[in-house]
Amino acid sequence: MARGGEFLTSKERKEYMKLPNNANSFETEKFFMLSDEDIQVINKHRKTSNKLGFAVQLCIIRYTGWTLMDFENIPSEIILYISEQLKISTFEFQSYNKRQPTRYEHLEEILKLYGYRRFKTNDREYLVNYLIDKALKNNNLKYLIIEAINELKKCKVLLPSIVTIENIIIEVRKYVDNEIFDLISTSVSNEQKISLDILINVQSTEKKTKLSWLREISGKSSSKAFNSVADRIEYIRSLKLENIDLSRIHNNRIDELYKLGSNYEAYDFKRFDDKKRYSILSIYLVNFCRKLIDQAIEIHDIQIKNMQSFGKKE
Repeated sequence: MARGGEFLTSKERKEYMKLPNNANSFETEKFFMLSDEDIQVINKHRKTSNKLGFAVQLCIIRYTGWTLMDFENIPSEIILYISEQLKISTFEFQSYNKRQPTRYEHLEEILKLYGYRRFKTNDREYLVNYLIDKALKNNNLKYLIIEAINELKKCKVLLPSIVTIENIIIEVRKYVDNEIFDLISTSVSNEQKISLDILINVQSTEKKTKLSWLREISGKSSSKAFNSVADRIEYIRSLKLENIDLSRIHNNRIDELYKLGSNYEAYDFKRFDDKKRYSILSIYLVNFCRKLIDQAIEIHDIQIKNMQSFGKKE
């Protein structure tokens, strides 16, 4: 994760603003092909440089959602593809790109004629609410960025900077996580919370945490291994975490939190606030217990097959 509120590297950020560099690609034909109506609007401009520049601006907005001024360089293949449709030399774009006032005048014209608008406070509020619904099902960072970009483009809203989009998503993810942690932690009883704290702290009579002990599973298929797995299943079941209400949480988020819990050690859990700690631990243990049951069944099946095989040899 990058510093502050940003989580994309500079290279990753540029990927979202990448323009096609192949004139024969599907994206080029879909977004950079000018319609008869486009050409009528373009031809209202007198200078050939203005005609080409206006056309490039229009196509850039359609494809990316950002404006021409947000890009340092435009691929020559794109300029050539558009200039050929207008029968104008690509060199005209060089002079156009140097005239900043003209570019801004054309941007205002495009906004008015094609129904685009600038990103404002109400658009931010709309985007936050839209992304909250998405994040409740899938909290993947890059998925949410794509969702944000596509939704704003669909609404014909000029995209803010990619850093602004990142910060909105950070805000959304934090809100959604708190909502989920609230839902789970309120279902965890005080007695269960005490048991979960015991799980991640070394007790006076032990040398390791119960969490470490739970994860120490032999890969062998033996009676000893079966009993070891059974002991751990019994311990987790004694916590009665299956009574926690997860019905309002999407399965994708449950899987996500289980994977997070799998990667955390006891000292990680102790760093979290109570709601986060009890929520992730609870989901992790409920799902880990299911994995242990599957493992116990597998060991049992192998033991039965071994016994059958041994009996045939006899």
